[in-house]
Amino acid sequence: SRRGSCSAPSSSTLEVSARAWLLASAILAVQVLVSLPRLNQPFVDGRTHWQHDDALFLLHALHSLDDALPDARKVFGVARYVYGPDGRPAFVTHYSHHPVLTNVLFRALVAVTGPGHWSPRLFALLISLATTVVLFGLLRRLLADDWVAAGLTLLYAQLPLYSVYQDAWKHEGLAALLFFACAR
Repeated sequence: SRRGSCSAPSSSTLEVSARAWLLASAILAVQVLVSLPRLNQPFVDGRTHWQHDDALFLLHALHSLDDALPDARKVFGVARYVYGPDGRPAFVTHYSHHPVLTNVLFRALVAVTGPGHWSPRLFALLISLATTVVLFGLLRRLLADDWVAAGLTLLYAQLPLYSVYQDAWKHEGLAALLFFACAR
C-alpha cells in the first residue's frame, strides 16, 4: 500500500496482530504468575538485593512525598531524612548514586497507590512487564516471525536472573526497558 493511504488493513494483517497480541499476553501472564505470589512478601526474605533496596527506595519515596521538611528537590523522589535527638526530621539528604528517572516514576506510583511491602515489587514488575512487551516488539520487527520472537522473549523472561529479580526494585530494570525501546 502507498504511504498515507486510508485503506483498511487486510485480514492477514489483523490475524498477525491478533496472534502477536495473544503471544505477548501469554508471556506476560507467565511473568505475572511467577511474581504475583511473592509481591507482598516482607522485605527480609534472605536476598540482600531485596532487603536493602526495596526498603531504601520506599523510604526515599515516602520522605519525598510528605511535607515535614520542605525541599524543592523532593520532586525527584530521592529524599532521605536525618533525624535529630528528639526523633524528628532534622534535615534532608539526597540519594545521588543513580539517575533520578526511576525514583521519579516510583515516587509517582507510591503517590497513587500508597506505600506497602508490595509497592517496590509492583513497580519493578510493571517495569519488567513493559520491558517484555518492548523486547517482543523489537524481536518481532527484527525477525519478522511472531513465533520465534515469542519464544526468544519467553526465554528471556524466564532466565533465572530475570525471573527471580523481575519484581525486585533495581535501577537496571528501567535501563533495560529504555535500551530496548531505543533499539526498537
